[in-house]
Order: sequence, then C-alpha cells, then structure tokens
Amino acid sequence: MNKIPKAIETVFLLNETHDLIVRARDLGLGIPSEQADILRAVSLIESTEKHATPSKLARMMTRAPHTMSGMLNRMEDNGLVKRKRRADPRKNIIWIELTPKGQEALKTAENQLIAETIFSSIGSGERMELVRILEKLRNKALHKIKDLQPLPYALKGKT
Repeated sequence: MNKIPKAIETVFLLNETHDLIVRARDLGLGIPSEQADILRAVSLIESTEKHATPSKLARMMTRAPHTMSGMLNRMEDNGLVKRKRRADPRKNIIWIELTPKGQEALKTAENQLIAETIFSSIGSGERMELVRILEKLRNKALHKIKDLQPLPYALKGKT
C-alpha cells in the first residue's frame, strides 16, 4: 500500500480544518460565511471610499469577477444587497449597497464570535506563528500558480 506524502496529508488537514471552521460559522451566522464576509467587505469599502463596486469586491475577496457577480446575484435575491447604477447611461458604473436586511445580517455576523472561540484554543504566540506560516505558504502557492498560468483578475496584486 502506498503511503500518502506528508505534503498531501497536510493539505488534507488544512482543507478539513477550513471546511469545519466555515461550517461552524455558517451554522452560527444563519447565512453562508462567505456572504457575511462580502457584507463586511462592502461596509469596509464604504467606510473608506464612496462606493463598493463588484470589481473592488472581487479583488478584495480574491475572486474572479464572474464568481463575485454570481454571489452578489444570490445575495440580491435574498435581499441582503442591492445594485445601484450611475444616472449617466453612457457610463455603466454599478455599485453595491447593503439593504436594511444586509445591515442586520452584518450586525449579527459581527456579534458572532465563532472563529474567535475556535482560535481561543491556541495561544496568541501560536496564532501569530500560524498566520506567519500560512502567509508564507499562500505566497509560495501564488508564485507557483503564476509560474504555471496567468493569475485570474482577482488575484493580481496579491503576491
């Protein structure tokens, strides 16, 4: 029987840990955690700039524009966000705003301390070391992707 290489075991462990944390967050938030993260990103962009455009959100969330568009469609269908269009029809500028339901969902998400509770099982020094290691692995993976194929629009500038 072939033994699984340590690197693959580590990838499996990272994926399992990620999936379990996301599942716990989803259950506690009442909406998918990725949607809660988008609500937070819209709020953050609005606090520093005037408008949160889909392209700014895609870059911030490291998603391809078509992926972000699909997520925003689902969020709009659920009443969490609405698209606004510039009055000038010659310039097709769209931005995203939180609806009252989206603002309420964001408040709920900000009051949920699920990730903090999970991460409280490790000390602050361990957490800093984990972040350092994950950033190192992320950067190496981005460089490897860049070597193998052009980066998607959403990942440009992240390396």
